[in-house]
Amino acid sequence: MRKLTERQKGNILKELKNGRSQRSLAKQYGVANSTVALISRNRLNVQIRDTSAYIERKWTRATIDKFLSDNDSTVRRVSLDVKHCKADIEWGCTLCGNRWSQDFDSLKRRNPKGCKACGYDEYTLYHDLLDGELDSRAAYFIGAFFASGKLYGNRVSISNRRKDILECVRELICSSHPISKRQANGYTVYSLSFLSPKMVNRIKEIHADDKTIMPKGITSDLAPHFTRGLMDFRGYMELSPSTDSLSVRVNISGHKAFLQELQKLYAKSIVDKTVKKGYITDYREPCELHFNGKKSPYNFLKWTYNSYVAPIKYIDTKKYSKFLYLRAWFARQDETNEIVKEYIQEYKDAREDFAGNTHVKIAKTCRISVYDVHSISRGHIPSKISDKVLKTVKRRLELNKEGRLKMKEIRSAAVAHADIPDGRFNALVEDF
Repeated sequence: MRKLTERQKGNILKELKNGRSQRSLAKQYGVANSTVALISRNRLNVQIRDTSAYIERKWTRATIDKFLSDNDSTVRRVSLDVKHCKADIEWGCTLCGNRWSQDFDSLKRRNPKGCKACGYDEYTLYHDLLDGELDSRAAYFIGAFFASGKLYGNRVSISNRRKDILECVRELICSSHPISKRQANGYTVYSLSFLSPKMVNRIKEIHADDKTIMPKGITSDLAPHFTRGLMDFRGYMELSPSTDSLSVRVNISGHKAFLQELQKLYAKSIVDKTVKKGYITDYREPCELHFNGKKSPYNFLKWTYNSYVAPIKYIDTKKYSKFLYLRAWFARQDETNEIVKEYIQEYKDAREDFAGNTHVKIAKTCRISVYDVHSISRGHIPSKISDKVLKTVKRRLELNKEGRLKMKEIRSAAVAHADIPDGRFNALVEDF
C-alpha cells in the first residue's frame, strides 16, 4: 500500500470537510478506507459524516419501493416508513405472524430470506422429514448430519468436499436452497444450509447434535440407512485387488463412545455371523471403527448397501462403485469355485495315489531304506534286494509317477478352464 505525504493528508482532510466520502477518497489515493478514517480522527478530529443524509438523498420512497418489489421474497412486507432520514422496514411472516424490523441500509446488503420463527422462506423444504417415527430417508439424513452437520441457531448446515453428494441430499429433503462454496485448509468445501426451526428442534430431541452418543430412534431396521449416511460423509473404503486375492478396508470415524454404541447396534442388527465385530483405534481424534479382511467387510457393505432410501437409492457413487466391484469380484470367485469343483475330486483321488506311493512310504512298506528306493527310481538296483521286493518297488514307483502326471493334467485343465493361477487352484483344493 502506498505511503501518503503530508500534503496529500492535508488535501484529504479538506475534502472530508467539503463532504467527500471516505470510500471515494481511499479509491482516489489508492489506500484503505481505514487509513482515511484514521487520518480524519487523529489529525484534526474531523467528525465522520452521517450516512443518513446519503440515504435521504439517494434513496427516495419511490426508489425504495422499487428496490423492495424487485427483491421481495415470500416473507411479506407489512409497512414502510421513512423517518428522520432513515428507512426502517417492518416485515411480517404470512405463516406464523411473526414481525421484525430491519433498517434499509442493511437491507441493501442482505434481503431477508425467511422467518426465523417458523423457517418459512422463499425456498422449498420438507420440514416434516423428521416428524414422528423415523423412516429410511430420515435415518439417512440423521447419519449424514451426524457425520458432518452443525446447528447455527434455527439453521441446519451440512458440509462436504463433494458437491454432487450435497446435491443429492438437497433432492432427498426436497430443498431448493443454494449450495455455497468456501476454502478451508487448502480444500474447497461445499455447504448446504437451510432455515428450519422444526427440524432443529427434532434434531435436538433425538440428540443428533450430540456427537458422543447414538441418536434416539435408530433401530435395527434403520441401522443400514443410518450407516450409509455415516459412510457417505465420514467413511473410508479401500480396495487392494489382484488376480487371485483381495484386501478390503472399511473405516467409520467418530467419537469413541459413539463408535462403541455403534458396535453394539451392529451386533444386534447384522445377522450374518461372518461379519466380525471390528476394532476401534483411539490413538487420535476422531477415532475409527475398522472392518478389515475380505469376506467380513464385503458382507458388512452388502448389509449396508442392500437398503433403500427413496427417492435416491445410492448417493455416494464412488463408494457404491467400489461395492459393485467387490460384488462382481466375489461373483467371479463363486463362478470359479463352481468350475473348479468339477476337477477337485479327481485331483484329490490322483493325489491319494501319489501320496500313498511316495519314496518314504514305499521304503517303510517294503522294509528297505529310502536311499535304495531312490536308487531303484534312477535305474540302479542294489545287490542285496530280492526280486520280489524289487518288483513291488517298481510297481509302486509307476503308480507314483502316474499319480503325479494325473495331478498335473487335472491342475492344468482346471487352471485353463477357470482362468486362475496355480496357487489359486491349490488354495481352493485345501478349502474344499
